[in-house]
Amino acid sequence: MSKEDWRELQSFIHDTFRIDPSVKEQADLLMEGEPEVQTFDDAVDKGAKTRKKSSTVTITVLRDNMNEIEKTGELRCITYLNHDTLIIDNSINSGFSGKGVSIKYTGQKLSSSIFEFTDVVIPDEKEPILTIEKQKLVLDKSRYVVGDSLYGHIYLRMIDQSKVKYYAEGFFRAKVAAER
Repeated sequence: MSKEDWRELQSFIHDTFRIDPSVKEQADLLMEGEPEVQTFDDAVDKGAKTRKKSSTVTITVLRDNMNEIEKTGELRCITYLNHDTLIIDNSINSGFSGKGVSIKYTGQKLSSSIFEFTDVVIPDEKEPILTIEKQKLVLDKSRYVVGDSLYGHIYLRMIDQSKVKYYAEGFFRAKVAAER
């Protein structure tokens, strides 16, 4: 058994990452006929319009013991390759505010986070410190090069210091681009 196969087996046992070629068919089936989301980034990056970048990832935020629920959909997926690091960005961005899921994968390490930003500044408000409770990433293959199609699924559960819970879950697909 190769070192890479061993890592993948251990990751699968701990249920954080696995390779599953069938995720491509699952993603295509769920996203068939769905329009591609156009965002502020598409207006700025002329090459973004020519890439496939669909996502069914939804971000849910549960505040106040589940009495306040925020749900964000219609995210777009953009993927970059920076040396040996695959950066997958499922997000929505108006130019003034945005929210998304950032995934970084090197083949040895997986790092995921949910983020949001706004141009509205509230004095003395601190950014939440998020802790991962559970993360699962499925990709259609283990290695990518610029120009490849990438298909995947993410499940991410995080909590902040105020006990607000953040969830992200869904399928995504994109063409791998070079780091901009």
